[in-house]
Amino acid sequence: MSYKMIADAMMIFFETVKSHIKNVYKKLHVSSNSEAVTKTFQQKIVG
Repeated sequence: MSYKMIADAMMIFFETVKSHIKNVYKKLHVSSNSEAVTKTFQQKIVG
C-alpha cells in the first residue's frame, strides 16, 4: 500500500506514516522498502 492509502485506512496523517516508516528503516539499518523486506526474511523477523 502507498503511504497515503495507509494513512487513509488508519485515519492518520500522511506525515505520521512517513515518520513511522523512517523509524522502522532506522531500527533495521536499511534505506528502502526492498532492503527492509529482505532483511526481515533473512533474520526470520517475518516468515
